[in-house]
Amino acid sequence: MKESKFTVRATAEECEQIRKRAESANMSVNRYLIESALHSMLRNDRQLSLLMGQLCSLENHMRGSTDFYELQKKVSDWRQQTMKIMEGC
Repeated sequence: MKESKFTVRATAEECEQIRKRAESANMSVNRYLIESALHSMLRNDRQLSLLMGQLCSLENHMRGSTDFYELQKKVSDWRQQTMKIMEGC
């Protein structure tokens, strides 16, 4: 099977974002671009693992809190941490 080459133009910022996303997905930049183009959703095992950990921590907060206002604060903090993780998705 003959391989083809593509030339892609991107800004320095775009290149850096692509590199970071490829690294986060444990892929080379080439493989990441191919997978991104051919598949609508890429699996990011690292982020998935972090999000599963976040769900466990939420469950722990729910089970361990006896004070409603303390629980509200913990859930708010949990939400902020989860949103940071999801920014890379």
